[in-house]
Amino acid sequence: MMRQTLAIFYDSYRRLNARKMFWIVLFLSVLVVGAIGCVGFGPDGISLLGWHVSSQPNSDQISPAVFYKFFLFQNLGIDIWLSWAACILAVISTAGIFPDFLSSGSIDLALSKPIGRTRLFLTQYAAGLLFVTIQVTLFSLVSYLVIGARAGSWDASVFMAVPLVVCFFSYLFSVCTLMGVLTRSTLAALLVTLLFWFILFSLHSAESGVGAVAIITEQKVEKLELEIAEHQDSPTSQPARDRAAPTRDEPPRNPDDPSFEDFGDDLPGMKQRLTDMRSEIESMRNIQDVLVRIKTFLPKTAETIQLLQRCLIDVDALPMDDNNKIGRRLVAEQEERSVSWIVGTSLCFEAVMLALGVWVFRRRDF
Repeated sequence: MMRQTLAIFYDSYRRLNARKMFWIVLFLSVLVVGAIGCVGFGPDGISLLGWHVSSQPNSDQISPAVFYKFFLFQNLGIDIWLSWAACILAVISTAGIFPDFLSSGSIDLALSKPIGRTRLFLTQYAAGLLFVTIQVTLFSLVSYLVIGARAGSWDASVFMAVPLVVCFFSYLFSVCTLMGVLTRSTLAALLVTLLFWFILFSLHSAESGVGAVAIITEQKVEKLELEIAEHQDSPTSQPARDRAAPTRDEPPRNPDDPSFEDFGDDLPGMKQRLTDMRSEIESMRNIQDVLVRIKTFLPKTAETIQLLQRCLIDVDALPMDDNNKIGRRLVAEQEERSVSWIVGTSLCFEAVMLALGVWVFRRRDF
């Protein structure tokens, strides 16, 4: 039984490997890592093949290990290349595995052997995952060598990209597999998978956007609370209509400042605005909770990739400005979500898709 399974697995991989897309993606992955290796980083900032590019950031602000692992490997290599461009190419390459297998004579030859349909289905599915596994493993290996040579950081946590990216792809591939068995059409399976991916991306973007706006509003509430406290503690506090006009030497407040609130000295108005802002925060948090509940039943593609950041670096090691403060609070909220919720519920969704695919594959006549 095992020998027959391996034979079918090897045949599936051989047909997948014969496609030019496999070698194109492999070549582009090596090219991306090569581009990372061409980037220099030191006290003078960033350079490319010896040519100075930018003075910010530099090694006096962050360590070379953080720069290469976070800004290049994570943001460029994983978030942009493997999670988007390479994944789209991988979906295109593997979308035809089941439609081609069912429409050609391969299915008749496979069913003539003493092997169950469930094992046959899962063997074909594993062959598709092997496509991405080889790509990510090679990418991580070369990145490990480049980061070690460039930054002197031989951090094996780089290889956590392999299981995380494969899991990320498997969520989409399970939908593609089910649609391939149902429709026997490569184009239909591909379009439905890309549409499903877009829905997941939109849902995650909406949830993150609402969370970011809530955090910004919370920061404004904190500033307004301080202003109210200072106003109440001031011995000269009085209504604006009873106070003299500001002198010419008093610097005016900039209305273009995002934190500008034109309350004057109207304490009741400040308190009313504070109440309104707290109500807005509560509404936004309620919307965010609803979106998170919906995401519970769907695969978490973006959150799965973001788990790699937890392994690679500490966000406190990054330079901080006002925008980064908001980003850190948002990351801190997302890191409170457990790995079991992110990966576990996503794998449950994948299991449901595979179970439906197996059910259709076992009941259909070929």
